[in-house]
Amino acid sequence: MEPLIVLLGVASAGALAWAWRHQQRVTAEADAAWARAAAELGGTFTPAESHWFRPEPRRIVATVERVTVEIDHYETGGKNRTMVCARAPARAAGPVHQGSRAPTC
Repeated sequence: MEPLIVLLGVASAGALAWAWRHQQRVTAEADAAWARAAAELGGTFTPAESHWFRPEPRRIVATVERVTVEIDHYETGGKNRTMVCARAPARAAGPVHQGSRAPTC
């Protein structure tokens, strides 16, 4: 019975290590994509910071046609599904039509 417990422990540790490395790779790829987008916009990229009390999302700040735009992301979801969305609040350079809404994720 003891070898089985040791085997299960080793397998669990291996699975956790793989999951951690996979998450690190995914995060690095996402950060690289956001950094490229910031460079194309001529803005700055701030990577996500994880705090247990208040996580900070990835953020791009750029000036496009004299309007400062901030782009960040958030996650929304339900039972078995999570969707990552981006939002870009900015003051309009021109008039805003009544009843117009920003597209939602």
